[in-house]
Amino acid sequence: MKHTLIRILLFIATIAAIAVIGYNTGRGQQVETVFLSIGLLVMSLTILVTLHEFGHFLPARLFGMRVDKFYLFFDFLFPIPTLLNFALFKKKVGDTEYGIGWFPMGGYVQIAGMIDESLDTEHLKNEPQPWEFRSKPVWQRFIVMVGGVTVNVILGVLIFTGIKYATGEEHLPMSQVKYGISVEPHTVGALLGFRTGDELVSFKGKAFPYFDDYTDLNLLLEDGAYFEVRRQNQVVRLAPPTGVLDELSNDSLQKSFFIPEMPAFVTVAPKFPAEMAGVKTGDLVLRVDSVAVSTFSQVRAQLKGKANKMVHLVVSRDGQEIPFDVAMNADAKMGVGPNLDKSFKIETTDYNLGQAFIEGSKAAFGVISTNAKGFRKIGSGEASVSKSIQGPVEIAALFADAFRARGWISFWTLTGMLSMVLAFVNILPIPALDGGHAMFLLYEGITGREPSEKVRLIAQQIGMVLVLGLMVFVLAKGFLGLF
Repeated sequence: MKHTLIRILLFIATIAAIAVIGYNTGRGQQVETVFLSIGLLVMSLTILVTLHEFGHFLPARLFGMRVDKFYLFFDFLFPIPTLLNFALFKKKVGDTEYGIGWFPMGGYVQIAGMIDESLDTEHLKNEPQPWEFRSKPVWQRFIVMVGGVTVNVILGVLIFTGIKYATGEEHLPMSQVKYGISVEPHTVGALLGFRTGDELVSFKGKAFPYFDDYTDLNLLLEDGAYFEVRRQNQVVRLAPPTGVLDELSNDSLQKSFFIPEMPAFVTVAPKFPAEMAGVKTGDLVLRVDSVAVSTFSQVRAQLKGKANKMVHLVVSRDGQEIPFDVAMNADAKMGVGPNLDKSFKIETTDYNLGQAFIEGSKAAFGVISTNAKGFRKIGSGEASVSKSIQGPVEIAALFADAFRARGWISFWTLTGMLSMVLAFVNILPIPALDGGHAMFLLYEGITGREPSEKVRLIAQQIGMVLVLGLMVFVLAKGFLGLF
């Protein structure tokens, strides 16, 4: 019990150290933000890893295989199975030892008669036993190997189905976007060459029905991507510049395209000059200092640089034109913002369970499609590995930001996405991953010959070195990025 307590305290101290590092990086993050990031990521990974490993465990037991270990996280310094062997918790039930390891980067099930993360080959010197993995038919072993990926896919589909069923979908029809778009500096839209006032025409020649279809960053992964906009009565083609995918990792770049340009209806902030002058939320600004305006961007442009000056507004309220004299503050602000409710009518779609399943499946497999396109871009040299792959540090920050914006919906959305990403990555034919084991089993099923123990062991070692190298890379990249 004493040793277990020490290990738990060591684990907590490690997480606390990471939090302190995050707090002292100069990003101005508060301690609670760092703990929120780590807590949400660990919670998500605990769900994903446990269910993934259960996907191996269940068919193995159903086919009569003995499972020696079922671990959340590693009870050794991955990938060196003989180094720092201890668990935060372990309990043996029947033939299986269930436990929680100290190294929080994955998990594993140890199936008798199989070369896995432990690299234990002693059992292979004996004759195959009926309860061992190696004594079972190829088709049973294959099902066991792809069981984790299968569960991740099922989980991802169920999560997205639940989200679609619970929240439905909201879209802004293009018919509502009557004034074109508004583009801020230091955004992806500005980088691509969009300008305020551009009218969206198409993407790759296809006109989308909804505005949000044009603002999906995944469009940049499409081969031959280009947008068409109408600018000053001419159709202009905008193609992503070379290196745009790498630019997305730039912290100074806002990860957004543009927003719809809005009519000059205003929302008035309390205790600001506009409210004190009598302007009300819902008013439509017609003129600013005798200059006619029709969009909120034009209102903002007319107010720019007028700190501490008196501005004459004319607004429309209930069909009447009403003048106001507003004294701008020292920051050249009067306290008005765009009014979304007055500007647009959002289209809401609710789904029954069957429809939610169809739409949720599309969303889930869309994550795999996006990752496949991303890998292809890396392979073609259009995107660099160092700027395209995110590790635990970046993902943890993403969890915190999303959670603050949309609460538990964002947590489950990111968990569903991670589940599909884990399925995609694990099925890649890389030794040490499920796809590598499945590849050897396919070879055995086709040729009738099992690869030699030496070949499988070397492949497993090479695969684990590759996985470890990638792990070290993304962790180093993430922590160096904090500084």
